[in-house]
Amino acid sequence: MNNQYYIIDAFAEKPYSGVPVAVFPHAESIDDKQADMLAGEMLASDVVFARATPAGSFRLQTFHEGRAATTGSHAMLAAASGLLKTGRVALNDNKADFSFLLADGEAEVNVNFQREHYPLLISQKITPSIDRYTPSAEEIAATIGLAASDIASSRYSCLIVSCGKPYLFVPLKSYHALREASFHNREWSHSSMPQSLVDSILLFAPNTDNKGGDFHARLLERVSGASADPAIGEAMPAFAAYLCQQRSVQQGTHAFSVRRGANNARQSLIHLEMDNLGTESIPVRIGGATAITSMAELVAAS
Repeated sequence: MNNQYYIIDAFAEKPYSGVPVAVFPHAESIDDKQADMLAGEMLASDVVFARATPAGSFRLQTFHEGRAATTGSHAMLAAASGLLKTGRVALNDNKADFSFLLADGEAEVNVNFQREHYPLLISQKITPSIDRYTPSAEEIAATIGLAASDIASSRYSCLIVSCGKPYLFVPLKSYHALREASFHNREWSHSSMPQSLVDSILLFAPNTDNKGGDFHARLLERVSGASADPAIGEAMPAFAAYLCQQRSVQQGTHAFSVRRGANNARQSLIHLEMDNLGTESIPVRIGGATAITSMAELVAAS
């Protein structure tokens, strides 16, 4: 029984940036009850358990803040890094291909360390649900604590997109507005948003700093604190689908880079690709780098 686990920063340009994820790369001997208890012990908000399947893929089980959760791309990226670190996936000329089995489907992993900024690339096919009936700009602005004039409307539009979980995507004019925003529960409850089952809002603005990236994004959630800046990896497939719905994004293959986090705090850098084919199904690829910051050993499994 291998009892080691790792703390791995996903979408990290350097150690102690990105999103910290606890990874158990040898989790075959850990059952669901033990995994649930271990997730409650971890200081990292995201914990992922990887178990090999007879077919050679890896089944992932993920927890967020101690509760079972959908496996976002940040958890997949960290899991892939842990499997590579322990040799469960072998590199051939600094490259490898393998797959993850998820609760809601499958994801392919391509490893190529010749890609400096996104050596790990997760590929999925998504079939999003699109809702164009969004709250008014005034309702949205009140919910996020901004003025309606802070919402950009010339190139991108507000839209609700779901790939299992609905997100309201809101384009903003500036990074300053993005950082000033906060979720106001009272205004949310008085708006039309509860009727659409939306309690997660992804704000994005053009990236205007010198650190690179096409967009700066921030996720506001009704269950999080007003100043929280949670991981956005789970929202990236829906963001790719959102972009494909915009008139400014023509059919073809597109690549964007997305930053998360304040300039004076932990930042993530996400590589996002999608094939806008004009069809219901959209091939999406999400990539980035990782940094392993610590390794520990499990003493008691139950």
